[in-house]
Amino acid sequence: MKSLSTLLLMIILQLAQAQSLILRITNPQVTGNRVTYDVVADHFTEILTLQYVVNYDPEELSFVRTQNWMLLGMYWGNFDSNTPGVISMGWVDHTLEGTTLPNGSLLYQIVFDMLLGTHSSLCFELSPETYEILAGDQEFLDSLYVADDCNEDPILIDLTMTQIHTPETSKVSWVENPVDRNSDIRFFQSQSDRSSIRLTDITGRVLHTVPYQVYDEGMHSISVPSIPPGAIYILQFQSALSSIAYKILVLE
Repeated sequence: MKSLSTLLLMIILQLAQAQSLILRITNPQVTGNRVTYDVVADHFTEILTLQYVVNYDPEELSFVRTQNWMLLGMYWGNFDSNTPGVISMGWVDHTLEGTTLPNGSLLYQIVFDMLLGTHSSLCFELSPETYEILAGDQEFLDSLYVADDCNEDPILIDLTMTQIHTPETSKVSWVENPVDRNSDIRFFQSQSDRSSIRLTDITGRVLHTVPYQVYDEGMHSISVPSIPPGAIYILQFQSALSSIAYKILVLE
């Protein structure tokens, strides 16, 4: 017989899940030496951006493709599979209106070849820093639940553990320059330091780099080529003492 405290905890967890986004990897469909997984969602409400990582064993599975993309504008380019065992996914609702789907909706499918005759395990990365989910009035989700081969019951991912930087809360700003089609990155150095700067998209593709140089204390501005709006980018400052990454959503 379950104790009262256990029952209360179960009720609290069920209520939390009823309000939170739940992502599931489910329904492995085997045909010959190939397996196809469904990625589905519950409580997918006014989602503007979606970013996360899925892991698999490259000795047992070989990635083939994603297919049956059900989110508006989703295509093969939203997935980076260059690293064996890792699939990085990033999608943006380019209408910027937010996408809402019924519970149990298919988002897309992932197809693998089975190297050892079994479909092994396909699981979400649990590190909070790999997730970026924007919803509603351009607010980042504080949490979500995931379920997969590693966690049959939904497990909580606490996204408040990640440090989200925005122009309002950090000392970095992004300014579009319509004259020369470049963008200016303005940032403040609290002390003199030698740093390099790298701009990537959410799949890790490098878009622009600034080699190591000394930045004195105070405000600085660097120019980078203009990038397509309606997407999330990563701006990384690397020095001998620290590495800081800023997630930037560039709107239309």
